[in-house]
Parts: sequence; structure tokens; C-alpha cells
Amino acid sequence: MNYFYSPPGEWPPKHYDRPPVDDWMPPQYWEPKPGLPLSPLGDLLLIPPPPGVESRPRSVEEQEEDHRRVVGRFLGMWARAVQADAHSYWQAAVRANWMDWAIEKMEEWSPDERDLPPALEQVWVRGYKLIMSVYQMERWLQAYRKLDGEQAEPKRYRHLRNALEHLDAAWFTELTATKHPDDTEDRSIEKLPGGQLFLGFRPSSTEHAFGIVNLADETKRARKYAHVDSDNLAAHLGDHSEDPED
Repeated sequence: MNYFYSPPGEWPPKHYDRPPVDDWMPPQYWEPKPGLPLSPLGDLLLIPPPPGVESRPRSVEEQEEDHRRVVGRFLGMWARAVQADAHSYWQAAVRANWMDWAIEKMEEWSPDERDLPPALEQVWVRGYKLIMSVYQMERWLQAYRKLDGEQAEPKRYRHLRNALEHLDAAWFTELTATKHPDDTEDRSIEKLPGGQLFLGFRPSSTEHAFGIVNLADETKRARKYAHVDSDNLAAHLGDHSEDPED
């Protein structure tokens, strides 16, 4: 199986909605070779013209279309990443929630207590990746709106993203992170609810990453833009939806 992911049609995922899976590995004896760079669409960015032939500079209209295509590509890319990362985070959070419950049962089938810290670790790491994807989708959405002359909106989750990115500068208890007492700079962590970031895990973590990002809302938002680049991708790959023999 190679990478395959079909996002849930609604939230939360059902038992048949499988999380992202990628078990591809290169063939044993394959070695990478130098090649030409590719665009986000898979186009060659640099194709040397034939000897003696000068390349034609792209017109202003063509440059504007290139810009629009790349902006749309990145918006669609990050919207799809939000869907996949939200599902992956949810899987880790539900597993940790179930594991905590199952350990308390102390049955033969109960996990070992030593299994819980690695499970909680995955909740944290996948949550971080989700926030980065959500923030990137927000940035590219603003760039996409500007193409049509729409007014830019405040980027959502900017303070959460910054707090996570600079978390090493915070002051910690076992469950929370706050601004360091000796820090005199303005910090995004102060702008979070309660002026702190919750570091632990609670049952509601299966619905809200870091107690702030609602998974249902963000996956619904991502679905609106997940295929914004589909026309450009279809044009690049060719439309094979119709059988030529029909």
C-alpha cells in the first residue's frame, strides 16, 4: 500500500474512515539521480531551450496566471493537509483517551501503564503538526482572497502557532506553559485563553486540539478549499474522465 487518504465526509470520523497511511519505500536498488527542479504542480521549472534558440519571456498575463495557479495549489495542498492531520490527531487523542480508560479497568486486556506516555506523546506531536497545517491554510487563504480583490482577514490561530513555535521560552508547570517571569517582551502565549497553554490531556482533547482548535470546525472549513486547485491539476495531468472508445 502506498499513500492513500480519503477524508471523512463528516466529523467525527466513523469506524470505517481510515486515518492517513503511507508505507511506501523506494525499491531496494534504486538510487536518486540529479534532475531538473519541479513546480508544485509537477511541471519542470527549468527547461533549457534548444541550442541557438532564445527562450521567450512570459507576458504579464502569463506571470499573473502562474502566480494564481501556485497560490491556489498551496491553498488546496494545506487544506488537504488539515484534513489528514486533524484525522491523525483525532486518532491519537481517542487512542490515549481509550487507553487511560482501559488501564483503569485493570483487566487482562488492559494496556500496560507504560504504554500511556508514548500515546500522549503522539497526541502532542500530531497536535503540533495540525496547528502548523491550519495556520498555513489560513495564510494561503488570505493570499487567495487577495487575488480577487477581497479584503484580508485576521489570520486565525496566529497566537497559538507562535506560542507553540517559541514554547521553549515559556515557564512550565506540569500542566501549563505561561510567559517566563523574567521575560519583558510581548508574547503570543499571553494572548491565549487564561494567558497560558495547556500541556496535558483531557477527554475533550478528542474534540479540541490544545483546548482551542475545534476539529469539526476546521475540517469543515478545509473541505471548502481542498479542491480549489483541482482544475489546474486536471489540466496539467490531462482529463481522463472519459473513455476515448465510448
